[in-house]
Amino acid sequence: MRPILSVLFVALALNSLSGRIAFFFADANADVTGSLFGLSAIIWFALFGMLKIGLDGQRSREMDRYDWIAVWLSVIIMVIPLKILSVLALPALALYIFWRSASGTPDQRTGILALAITGPAFWGPMTQALLGQEITLLETKLLSLLSSLSTDGNVLHAINGDTLVIAGACSSFANVTLALLLVITLWQMIGLKNDRQLAACIACAVAAVILINSTRLAILGFYPQQFGFWHEGAGRIFFMWGMLAATGLIAIIGVSRAAQRQI
Repeated sequence: MRPILSVLFVALALNSLSGRIAFFFADANADVTGSLFGLSAIIWFALFGMLKIGLDGQRSREMDRYDWIAVWLSVIIMVIPLKILSVLALPALALYIFWRSASGTPDQRTGILALAITGPAFWGPMTQALLGQEITLLETKLLSLLSSLSTDGNVLHAINGDTLVIAGACSSFANVTLALLLVITLWQMIGLKNDRQLAACIACAVAAVILINSTRLAILGFYPQQFGFWHEGAGRIFFMWGMLAATGLIAIIGVSRAAQRQI
């Protein structure tokens, strides 16, 4: 069962994210410093983890007729040229597999990882679309508390009097879903139990992402004359890779400590 589902989850995820991949190839000026074919390296790593868990050779339960119905419905959905159907099918199938799999088994780990992939593929963009303004308001208020810069709604007042609008693209929310995905991917690949230590590791990774993004925005406020460098240039790339490195380090430390305790 698991090998079939792993391949199906990867196909559904790529179909759900196909818009980003298409945009990457269509845009001659697409940024290649932070993505591989339009997708974060964390997403590609998670897809690799999905295949690793699915093809690891461990025994999986036999598929029954309900499983086959779910599989064939998913295949039919992918054939229909409507990306939104794959976007919805991915979390639906992931929840189904999680619900029907025994606790702690590789089958259930497949479902958990698929649910984590729905972060950047489904609920992250959905939440950003529905609550984007509220999220940026919260982040702007947090930025004001951390930097002492004055704000008005989602407008940041730089020290020279310039105003900077904190828009959705400046939010750290997209990176929050990636931080969560990276931690869960490592956890499930190693086969660790899902406990409070996992939750603590996720919380630390999310906090690091928000803090690093807030630091970059604060620099824009303190050095507005260098806006291009920190917003679009090498400064942005530096913080982007710093965010990835910090998230990865936290995930590795959390997994290592949990492995010592559980194994």
